[in-house]
Amino acid sequence: MKCKICIVTGANSGIGRETAKQLAELDAHVIMVVRNEEKGRTALEEIKEETGKDSLDLMICDFASQKSIRNFVEKFKEKYNRLDILVNNHGVMPSNKTLTEDGIESAFAINHLGYFLLTNLLLDMIKASSPARILNVCSGSYGAVRKIRLDDYNFDKRRFSWFKAYSESKLYNVMFTLDLADRLKNSNVTVNTFTPGFTLTNLGQSLRSMRLIKKLRSRKAASLSEAAKIAIYFATSQEMDGVSGKYYMKMDMKETTKIAQDKRSQRELWDLSEKLTKIN
Repeated sequence: MKCKICIVTGANSGIGRETAKQLAELDAHVIMVVRNEEKGRTALEEIKEETGKDSLDLMICDFASQKSIRNFVEKFKEKYNRLDILVNNHGVMPSNKTLTEDGIESAFAINHLGYFLLTNLLLDMIKASSPARILNVCSGSYGAVRKIRLDDYNFDKRRFSWFKAYSESKLYNVMFTLDLADRLKNSNVTVNTFTPGFTLTNLGQSLRSMRLIKKLRSRKAASLSEAAKIAIYFATSQEMDGVSGKYYMKMDMKETTKIAQDKRSQRELWDLSEKLTKIN
């Protein structure tokens, strides 16, 4: 992994922080992308102390703002000339309906459009750095979605539900991964998605529903270290060479739901995402 340039988003805490740490231990050069500079700086210094490695950089990006995403990419390209691994890990689970500065419901904007816009803005560089890998962290909650509501991503026609907003955004992560893998078939860039299982440390910080927390506590939760090891495997192992467009539950490849596989819906999601991000 020496000389490999890696981006990890949401890297100041949880799985993102642990993934950044383990990549640094492998001698990769890791760009930790965070929203809060103070928390990010603390995490950066802690990782340097824990690993004895200095090959880490901190960059700021607020994924609730498309302007911030574009500014980050511009600064990254000024500083670096390649990108070998992109780990999209940032995300939110809003308890109430909130709109971003772009007028988009926050779970859809941050969890899906954040992945979509960042990846597409970096895609030319990723292709030029191939073989390269993109890893999208998702959640098994995507399987709870029974109907795609791209006509109402802002919850203007429905009563807002934090679980629906979150699980729909995670479905879009899976759909985006499958569609992007098809679009990258003739390249040497792979893209996969995985859910690390429940990591109660993170969930406990964001979930407002004590009822759900109690349910999750009854299941075997993965430690952050274990979850990050899974991410590291998909991002770095030789066994993943050429593997693309796959969904994994922890280390096990799983077939996605039929709704996620629907090609027409994937195209509609891509077209809507292009429109909302003005990517073209």
